[in-house]
Amino acid sequence: MHNTNTIEDLDGFRMRAKPAPRTPWGTPDSVDLVTEGIWHISCPGHGGLFLSPLRIKVLPQCVRDYAAYWAKGFGPQWFEEDCAAGLVLLAFGADMRANWTREAAAQIADGIAAMLERKPHLARLVTWCRRCVEETAE
Repeated sequence: MHNTNTIEDLDGFRMRAKPAPRTPWGTPDSVDLVTEGIWHISCPGHGGLFLSPLRIKVLPQCVRDYAAYWAKGFGPQWFEEDCAAGLVLLAFGADMRANWTREAAAQIADGIAAMLERKPHLARLVTWCRRCVEETAE
């Protein structure tokens, strides 16, 4: 494991990012700070993103619920790379200095919407994704 980082979080408190001994995907090979309050966790064969409490706090409940579902009981701060990490990019792409375009946002939203079309109880999540795409157009 590598890359233990100290950052100043958004509310002025200091927080220490330590490689998690356990993740929803197993023991991490690496933990890398992407931007304030967002870490990329890489495990053998899988991984995802981990968000600080302040990052989680600004996300709507439907996003937190979806992440928690895929995190296998580990909580809403874990965003599985194949199912939920795109939501972090939709919410915080500009902060992540990603190669961010409206087309990328639309592709993520479309993929999530297609995955969820048979799950009408998650309609709020799809609506939130679409709103993020519209905001990137502005």
